[in-house]
Amino acid sequence: MIWMISSGVLFVLSLVLIGAGLFWDRPGFRGRPERRCRRCSYDLSDAGEVPVKCTECGREHATEKSLRRVRRHKRVVALGLVLLVGLPAFVLAPMGVYYQRMPSWLLAELITVHGTDYTKPDSSPGMVLYARLMNAQEPPSHGEIVSIIETIAQGNIYAPAGSERWIETSGAWIGGQAFRFKAPGGGWQYPDGTPGDEALNDAFEKLSQVLPPWNPSTRGVWPAGAEVTIYSGFKRPVWPVEGDLNERAILRIEGREDIVVDGFISYFSIEPIGEQGDRIEAELELSLFREHVWNRTPEAVPAKTERFSIGWTVASGVDKVLETTDSAQIRDAMIALVVPSIARVLDDPGFLDDWLSPEFDRIAFAIEAEIFDGDESLGKSQHWWMTKDGEWVTRTTSAQGTTMDQYNAFGARSIEARDKGTLRVVIRGMPEQALRITEAETAWDGEVDVLYSDAVKSQEQWEAEPAQEKAPPESTGP
Repeated sequence: MIWMISSGVLFVLSLVLIGAGLFWDRPGFRGRPERRCRRCSYDLSDAGEVPVKCTECGREHATEKSLRRVRRHKRVVALGLVLLVGLPAFVLAPMGVYYQRMPSWLLAELITVHGTDYTKPDSSPGMVLYARLMNAQEPPSHGEIVSIIETIAQGNIYAPAGSERWIETSGAWIGGQAFRFKAPGGGWQYPDGTPGDEALNDAFEKLSQVLPPWNPSTRGVWPAGAEVTIYSGFKRPVWPVEGDLNERAILRIEGREDIVVDGFISYFSIEPIGEQGDRIEAELELSLFREHVWNRTPEAVPAKTERFSIGWTVASGVDKVLETTDSAQIRDAMIALVVPSIARVLDDPGFLDDWLSPEFDRIAFAIEAEIFDGDESLGKSQHWWMTKDGEWVTRTTSAQGTTMDQYNAFGARSIEARDKGTLRVVIRGMPEQALRITEAETAWDGEVDVLYSDAVKSQEQWEAEPAQEKAPPESTGP
C-alpha cells in the first residue's frame, strides 16, 4: 500500500515539476509584470510601443513577443522528466531491492513509516534491519549499530520519539531487540559480545529518556455515589527505560481540596464527587517519577509533568449511564470460555478471542467469579473486558476479595474439588464495576452457577460447533 501511495506521489510530483518549469514563470501570473526584460526581468509595462530598450540593463526588444516571453526553467523540467521516466523502475522493482541497499540509519528512520512486517523478511525495513543485526558473517560495525539506536531514540517528524506512532513502530522494534544488547553482568554490550563503550552507553541513555505520552480520559457521565475512575492513558514502555516509572496525579477542583493520588500506573479511582446534575470541571496534573513511591525522597524531581483539563457530569444512578443486557448466548459463552480456566486458576479468565466475535461487540463484561467446593468458598476474583470492532478495548484481572491463605491454597483445593466432582463456579455480572471501562455504554448483568464438570462439557461442545451456527444474542434490554 505504501509503495502504491509513494508511486502516485512521485507521478504527481513529476507532472508538477514539468508544469512549473514550463509555465510557472509566465508574465502576468501571480503578480508578475505583463511586459518585462528578457535578460533581467525588469518591469517594462509602461515602456511604450516597441522597440523598447530596458532602462535597467540596456537590452533592446524589437517585438512585443520578446517582452511577453515565458521563462522556461530547464533544470526543473529535466528533474520532472527524470522522475517520470524512472517511475516504472520504482514501481516494478521488488520493494526489497531498495531496502537492501539503504544505509542502516535510513532503515531505522523508515520503520516509523513502514513498520515491521514479520511475514516479509526481505521487503520490510524492520526485518531487513533485524537481519543485518543478526548477520554473523558480515555484522554491522559498532558505529553503525550506535547510529541505529540513536536514530530510533531521536524519532523524526513523522513519528516524534515517544509518540503513539513511534511506540507502535520504532519502540516496538527496539523493544524486541534490546535483549541482544544486555550484558550478562548488567549494562550493555554489542550483539557480538563486545562490552559496551561510551558511544553505545550514551545511545541507550538517550533511548531510556524517551517516555510514553499521556492521554487522560474518564467517563463523560458518572452516577452519584459511584467512585470515579480516571485513566492517564500511560502505556508501559517496551523499550529500555530508566527507573520504575510510577505516576502521581493531582486533581484540582474549584472549591475543594486537591486530591493527590500517588504510585499508580495508568489509572486511579477517587471517592464520589458531586450530586445529581452537577458538572465537575477539574485540572489534572500528572507527573511521572522514576523512583517507586516507597523509595522516593521528598526532593525527588519528576521525569516529566503535564497539566490537562478533565470533566464529567453526575447522573442519578447507574441506569442513567449504562444499559444492561443478558442472553442465553452470553451465558453459554461465559460457561464455555471462562469457567473452565478460572476454576483451575483463580485469576485467569482465559480472555479467548471468541469474545472478539460481533455478537459480543461493545458489551462491557465486569464480573465477579467465586469458586466453591460444594458450598465452601475457595476464593473470588474480578475481571473486566470489552471488545470493539474486533479489537480488545481492555482485559483486566484482580484477585481482590481473596485472602492470601485462600490464594496460596487454591490450586490444591481446586484439584481436590475437581476430583470429587464438587467444584462449582458462580459468575455474576456487575454493571456498576463496568463503569470503569470508559468506552462502555452497555454491560452484562446476568449470572451463571455451574459445576466445573458441566462447564468442561460445554467448552468441548462450543469448540466443536462452527461459529456460524451459534445463535444470535437475545438482548433483554435495560
